[in-house]
Amino acid sequence: CAYLLDILHEDTNRVRKKPYVEKPEQEENESDEVAADKAWNLHLQREDSRVLENFMGQVKSRLECPVQGCGRISTTFDPSMYLSVPLPGSTDRVMKVTFVPLDLSKKCADLTVNICKNSSILGLRKHVAELAKECYNLKDDELHVEDIIIADVFQNKVWQYFAKDDDAVDRITENDIVYAYELEPQSVVKRAFNLYREQDKSTTSSDSTPQQIESNSLDPAEKRKLDQDEQWQNELESCQLKMNEIEFSRLLNATRSKKVERNEFYAKIVKFIQGCKKCSDSDDSDKVPMEDVPMEGTDQAKQNESKPKRDSTEDESLTLEEYSEMSKQFKTIRTPRELQVLEYCAKKYLQFILSLGSTKKPLSEDGVVLQFTIKKDMQKIGPFVARVPTNVNLSNLRDLIGRRLSHALTNGASISNGDSADMSVEKSSASFASMSPLTALIRQAVLTVEPKNNKSILESTTIGSVTESNTASVNGCPVLAKPSDEEEQELAVEKIDLAKMYALFVHLPSK
Repeated sequence: CAYLLDILHEDTNRVRKKPYVEKPEQEENESDEVAADKAWNLHLQREDSRVLENFMGQVKSRLECPVQGCGRISTTFDPSMYLSVPLPGSTDRVMKVTFVPLDLSKKCADLTVNICKNSSILGLRKHVAELAKECYNLKDDELHVEDIIIADVFQNKVWQYFAKDDDAVDRITENDIVYAYELEPQSVVKRAFNLYREQDKSTTSSDSTPQQIESNSLDPAEKRKLDQDEQWQNELESCQLKMNEIEFSRLLNATRSKKVERNEFYAKIVKFIQGCKKCSDSDDSDKVPMEDVPMEGTDQAKQNESKPKRDSTEDESLTLEEYSEMSKQFKTIRTPRELQVLEYCAKKYLQFILSLGSTKKPLSEDGVVLQFTIKKDMQKIGPFVARVPTNVNLSNLRDLIGRRLSHALTNGASISNGDSADMSVEKSSASFASMSPLTALIRQAVLTVEPKNNKSILESTTIGSVTESNTASVNGCPVLAKPSDEEEQELAVEKIDLAKMYALFVHLPSK
């Protein structure tokens, strides 16, 4: 149509010889009507036809210089024969979104969202929030846009999150199964973060600190030699009797060894050194400090005389070589100098143990979003999506899973497109006086971390203190994950690689 009008205008143009005309700009204090008439009259000097009289008009254009301090403004009235306008409804998109409320005792809502194709993920979340408030009769302060996350769910796993506000909504394809999850409010997550942090401080202060030993005056040159290139590690390894190089290197790796293993190894070193110091040739002048010896005739001396004395002559009559040969853990220590070197190496190993707690990255109080799926036999329910504190450990995560599962059982329906499993729990199945049947069920569950892609070469990993090998009953009672277990005290965000979109699976016992 535009091409046809141009041809008709050129063929019927009354102006045969077109003069040169400069494009005029609106002058200062000049009205739009006067500026438009002036521009139109100049345009008629070059273009004049019946097509122009019926189909052509003017468009006002205003340009302002973006350079600070310039202030130059150019306003013109340009001729225009046609404008491009979108057809009604051509830029709209209809999306099907399943909204999952935080309170899973409420049923999920299937929402139909009409949104512009050029909209963003933030705009989609705003539309979902408005429709959810209308569906559940919520007030404005009961559901916030920042507490909603959009996800693509496939085969009981969150395939990907659409979490960036500025991303275009066309990232979501027509084949995606879209869910909108309501997350825990940020204020609740921050409050829980501070609570867990205080609990961790109290637990850390009450834990027994590894016993420190006072090393004798080792020559400074020897210390520098041991410090160079971590030579103390090689020296400590050479003292081992029943440990190969791979086992010892594991104790020097924070990710491959457990805290209890490192502490136990250090305790063995301390015990061996204390035994060596009692030997006759240890050259330990501080075996019996003078201030600890009571004066003769005092009440303390009389009390000590009435107490049974420990026969320490056996250890003190041994030499270093004789005592170390009796050890099943360490090799022979023959001289006081070798004992001093071992003491210094033990001190360096203790510093290594204590430094592991200070090398962790600071945790954010904003929380993280993770997913988990309940699995029983071959059936699944989920995925569940939750915003949890970054310092939540696996034991506390089990409690959160228990609460979510309780809501799901009350609702009686799956919250995903997967099949709903038979998750009924009978009170007779648990004989724990102080524990609800559902809590006992979660404490028996095996936790595994699996990649989102079933064809991935990455294997699933079991986390927590309950594994497939120890799920059998002991004396008729199932094995339960205890909050005091070291594996249960590990942080969930450190065991679940959120960057690679791993999913947590909770395997409930079959019986």
